[in-house]
Amino acid sequence: MFIRVLGGTMKFKVNFFMILMLFNTIQAKDLIWDFGGIVFHPDKLGVGRAVGLQYFLLYMVMDLKNPNVQNDLFKFLETVMPADKKFGAVGAGDGQILPTIMRHWQAGTLLAPAIIKKTEDHIKKMDKIGYFESHYEKELIRRITRAMFDPKILAQNIYPIQAGVDLLKKCVAAKNADGTKKNNNYGGSNMDPLSFKISKKLYPEIFKLFDGIVISGDIGKVKPDKNFYQHLIKEFNLNPKNSVLIDDQEVNAIGARKCEIGTLILRDWDYKRLEQELKLCGAL
Repeated sequence: MFIRVLGGTMKFKVNFFMILMLFNTIQAKDLIWDFGGIVFHPDKLGVGRAVGLQYFLLYMVMDLKNPNVQNDLFKFLETVMPADKKFGAVGAGDGQILPTIMRHWQAGTLLAPAIIKKTEDHIKKMDKIGYFESHYEKELIRRITRAMFDPKILAQNIYPIQAGVDLLKKCVAAKNADGTKKNNNYGGSNMDPLSFKISKKLYPEIFKLFDGIVISGDIGKVKPDKNFYQHLIKEFNLNPKNSVLIDDQEVNAIGARKCEIGTLILRDWDYKRLEQELKLCGAL
């Protein structure tokens, strides 16, 4: 059983020697990298430009509302598709839970064109019953849903995190004393299949660093569901006790730990600490 000290909060006091000994009992041979928040970061301003910054401004000035509409957007999206338990609670990058329709999007069970049409039709329906407080709110929600589910817009508005890419390269290049590879590196992330396909074309030099990749949209399973990790284990013939998930969300570690996969959680963009933890568990 993997002891929850990697990426977690220690609930008891131990000295540094004990921590070092614990890390040294972990021999991480297979690293599973999340994409968003570790290797790539979404450009929210870029998506905002695709929406049209003037629509945020009109909403703010005319309705006297905060232009950060994510809460209202998620609330609306929950009315588009009834809640179900198929994929469980899937976290957004900021810790919020994704609406049901977005979970299906990331699982590939609903593709972007169908979702855009579904949300457009639902906006018209909800407008008739007075759901929106104003024309400006309705227009902003409509334009955001068009942009956020457009695979081309989404793929063009993620950018590599240099510190994350550099750390990935170090792990790929790491060698044992006899010159053999120190570890294997796999991608394991929640992403819809259409934007992933475009992203691979935009950043081939990054995606080719991985020994294999599994995304939720290709397998119909979404983190933190343990079935996602079980698919990874089977696909790449991994030994869970020698595997470590590298992620930025604690919620995603839950399923991994159920499968006895170790976890390292990136906190506060501290890649130096993450690198030290990788060294302590034998990956570097």
